[in-house]
Amino acid sequence: MLYKTRGIVINFLKYKESSIIVHIFTNKFGMQSYIVNGVRSFKGIQKIALYQPLTILDLVVYNNEKKDLQRISETYCKTPYQTIPIQIVKTSIAIFLCEFLSKNIKEESHPEPLFDFIETSLMKFDAQVKNIENFHLSFLLKFGNYLGFATSSAKELLEAIPESQRIWSNFYLNIIDQLMNSNYFPEFRIKNNERQTVLDILITFYNIQLERNTDYKSIGVLNEVLK
Repeated sequence: MLYKTRGIVINFLKYKESSIIVHIFTNKFGMQSYIVNGVRSFKGIQKIALYQPLTILDLVVYNNEKKDLQRISETYCKTPYQTIPIQIVKTSIAIFLCEFLSKNIKEESHPEPLFDFIETSLMKFDAQVKNIENFHLSFLLKFGNYLGFATSSAKELLEAIPESQRIWSNFYLNIIDQLMNSNYFPEFRIKNNERQTVLDILITFYNIQLERNTDYKSIGVLNEVLK
């Protein structure tokens, strides 16, 4: 049966000679895996642009709950990004967010609020001209609200982390409080080493909440670009 849904591309893997398996977070079915044939062939090479990470798509899909791999009937991109693919700071942050989302989106039974949050956040990020360096920090602070472990202050966040892992000073908690009380693009300055420490705190928080020990390969490049 065919369904209309919106989706945000998380990543894709090459499959056989000319196909891909693409992971898409949809507002109707949550995280789904779709096999797309022929997009890596000469005739289909233009279509693969639709499946670049974080692309927002309008989809017509087949959905069979008994299958792990679904298929896509139609794909449209009505709202292409204007700046994320071409500005190195935005691109680096986007790469990190792709990795973060791929490892932290749970199997949502009601995915639409989370989808709307991610979509709205990304469109604001694409349109923003200045003060973008801390967007990923603000995004991570807001993202937890949709996974069931919201915090209203840095103190609450700290209390969720075992004391043995609290290796930072209160200075960083003050930064987190400022971020929590600001929009996505705060005007106050955060130095690169401070930004790295705040990101480490937030990743520690997510690892504890989701009971995992996740490393992020994209952080090294992100920190280098944001120097």
